Amino acid sequence: MATAAIVAARRHNQANKRPAVATSNVTAARIKAKQEELKRRSEIQELFIKYDTKMNGKLDEEELKKMLTDTDTSTPPGTQPSDEEVKFIMSVADWDESGKIEKSEISYVMSAWRILTAKRTELGEVLKEFDKEGNGQLDKAQLTAYLTKLNEGIPVSAEEADWVWAQADVLGDGAIHGPEIVMASAAWFAYVEDATVVKSAASNAGRGGMLVAEEKKIRETFRKWDCGNAGVISVSDLTTILGKVGVSGPQIQALFQSMDADKDGKVSYDEFINYIFSDLGGADTAAAAAGVR
Repeated sequence: MATAAIVAARRHNQANKRPAVATSNVTAARIKAKQEELKRRSEIQELFIKYDTKMNGKLDEEELKKMLTDTDTSTPPGTQPSDEEVKFIMSVADWDESGKIEKSEISYVMSAWRILTAKRTELGEVLKEFDKEGNGQLDKAQLTAYLTKLNEGIPVSAEEADWVWAQADVLGDGAIHGPEIVMASAAWFAYVEDATVVKSAASNAGRGGMLVAEEKKIRETFRKWDCGNAGVISVSDLTTILGKVGVSGPQIQALFQSMDADKDGKVSYDEFINYIFSDLGGADTAAAAAGVR
């Protein structure tokens, strides 16, 4: 089956891009992986800028493939990911189904990719243990047992197993196969319930201490305020949104100037979230204005 058809089949059969429920009993290894990914946020955002060669605030498949190639330390330099791997990463990370990877989605891309490249062999070996028929396939019970083994013996929820199954059932035929299972389980491993991970390096009043679940709400607000779907917020966007609730022109201008840290006439996601959790008026006030509290 053509790659495009495979991706279409996966999209048709999955109800959600992310696990419906992530277990509250996540292992230390999964939390550590998530914490390390959060610490790399600045590095990841710089990567996004580097590979956004078309400078439109989004990565297409060509740009994504180049980034994945250059950041894969498990293979010789210049080794490209397979088309299936690129399509898979695009599929699970493109939460708004825009066909491109946006800046707000890049953290999950890199987390899933790093885990896949680092654990590809390990995941494959564990898979063999549960492939009782030796045909490179798992049934639902075997998949659940496989995920439980990866989760250091801690049971995973039925919803999580269903999510991994949907991701791996690329043909939509009710059977899941080795390479797709490995990719899907890497994507699952990278996803830890947002509310269980806190950046503990700073106080809860700052960006460093916020729950990732709260950032999700802010990301949704950012997209709402990005009226032109350009990946940035303009003064016009801010006027459109805040003007409706009676915020005056001078207030909007002052707010925009406070958020536009690099003074380039547009507010990026990083600038937006840094403002929300900065001392410019207080985190609670800013967050309330953004509609997240």
